[in-house]
Amino acid sequence: MPESDSSDQFELPDSAPVYGSEHVEVGIEDGDGYITISPSRGEPFTFSGDTDEIEAFCRQQQRGITLPEPPEGFEEVQDGPDGWGPGKLIHTGGGIWCRVWERPLDENENGPRIQVLYPVPDCIGVTAELHDSDGYHIGTITDKHVKTELNKIDEHCAKLANDIMTEIDAGEHDETISEITGGE
Repeated sequence: MPESDSSDQFELPDSAPVYGSEHVEVGIEDGDGYITISPSRGEPFTFSGDTDEIEAFCRQQQRGITLPEPPEGFEEVQDGPDGWGPGKLIHTGGGIWCRVWERPLDENENGPRIQVLYPVPDCIGVTAELHDSDGYHIGTITDKHVKTELNKIDEHCAKLANDIMTEIDAGEHDETISEITGGE
């Protein structure tokens, strides 16, 4: 079991709500049950649990689980300008899919990042956002609404996203970025 500052035992009642995210891990390691909660900031918390309860919990959660499928008719990736890489279809949770391009704000690969994204299949606009090094949204750089035929939505939104990325690369949004970052 991963190291923990807590040795408290707990039981999982049958009616306990279950929330899944990349920040919660439930499992068994070296014969011991555990739950680890990893906040985006700070150290993770690990709690030990009865192995039988953890096994039962995991079995119950695996019943009937279907993984989300990307929307039909959308390519897995769309090209982006140099330095951005491809725009990938990413499941953001709750059945919501977005096409996302991302690059560092500056030469610091572990620093703030710029994301240009739009939802699929229901794109009504493209947004450029700034995220801190922990992945938290800290501001919107620009957004543009779109009106197009439904059968050309991905093509049109990808072109608009590429236009926004080109504007960012050309420095057209430097003032807004500076305001968001406090001039850093």
